[in-house]
Amino acid sequence: MLISASKTGGVGNDQDLAPVANYIWNTSTLMWEKATGSLSGGSSVTVTNFPADPATGTRQDTGNASLASILTEVTLSTAPVITNISVPTAATEVSHALQTNLRRLMVKVRGLAHMQLAFVSTESSTKYITIPGGSMYHEDAIKLSGKTLYFQLNSAPNVVEILEWT
Repeated sequence: MLISASKTGGVGNDQDLAPVANYIWNTSTLMWEKATGSLSGGSSVTVTNFPADPATGTRQDTGNASLASILTEVTLSTAPVITNISVPTAATEVSHALQTNLRRLMVKVRGLAHMQLAFVSTESSTKYITIPGGSMYHEDAIKLSGKTLYFQLNSAPNVVEILEWT
């Protein structure tokens, strides 16, 4: 969860804090949505303008969260893992289980082959994202566990490079 914050009182100076961000990550819809908030009373954060709950359709206008829990959510990833996967045959699906508690992801082909990337087995030939040769797929601000990438290339042999941060 990332919020916009300004200090309105409490311990320390009464100066404004610089905005952290103007969006909140909705873990139900997996989308960034507009949110604002303020820091008051030392270690409590009030977040306003929450998006509606997708399950109930109910909008929660304000809520409190501890500053520690918010900072935990914005902690940067610090443990990169590089994996190189040989792809000996074109048009054949290959899978890669992603790291637990994945925060950032980058995937690319070492050569100029096009990649068809999916998150469901057997869909790399029917329902996929095309990563053109010389390009990469990159995700920031994610929190994934237990997910697998499925991909295939239009020419082989080749190597797929995967960089994961936890």
